[in-house]
Amino acid sequence: PNHAKALVGAGNIFIKQSEYIAAISSYRKATELDPTLIAAHNSLGSALEALNNYKEALKCFLISSNLNPHDARAHLGLISNLMQTGNIDQGIEHAKTAIEIDPSNSSYYCALSNCERARGKLEESRSILHKALQINPDDTEALVLLSEQMIDKSDAERLLNLTEKVNTQGLTTPSLSGIEHVKANCFHKLKKHALASLHLAKANKLTLSYLPSDLYKWHEKNQTRKRK
Repeated sequence: PNHAKALVGAGNIFIKQSEYIAAISSYRKATELDPTLIAAHNSLGSALEALNNYKEALKCFLISSNLNPHDARAHLGLISNLMQTGNIDQGIEHAKTAIEIDPSNSSYYCALSNCERARGKLEESRSILHKALQINPDDTEALVLLSEQMIDKSDAERLLNLTEKVNTQGLTTPSLSGIEHVKANCFHKLKKHALASLHLAKANKLTLSYLPSDLYKWHEKNQTRKRK
């Protein structure tokens, strides 16, 4: 069991270094050594999800939730998979359950916000994101989601102010990329297109720095399609 936990720890280090393939290998070995280790299944699911492998990720989160129905992270993992298949109401149930289990985790509020946004309740979605930022002002996911739901220029100005206060020390590369995306969205809303382009370029550069080779090719193909 201790060796399995050590493998999860090693996988977490790989994640911080944006080495997802190595992390998945480490987490998978941990689940084989100790099939009851919930942290290993959750971490494996999250890493697979980061590579858009939702089918395999779902299996991991289902194992976790079966091992412990009160594991909030397992509920969080199930939400994105339910969203992918259009089961939004079920996603909301799991998000609310996760919040009941751990109301101090801003990620669960972001997940609930995504569900409300998917069913067209934008005001509710934004309100939930503000709750997430009250819990954790450095939650880059909440900032990114808010930047995608701005109504007017005053929203953009407020969001830029919040972004400037984020403590970027220790943030992962994906989170840093998220911050640049927020700034790009805000400057676009403010019609400062040169600044928006500058921050978008920074965001894309950061994104490509941590994508595995297969996702890099997908990203390049997607960007080419957008430019046409």
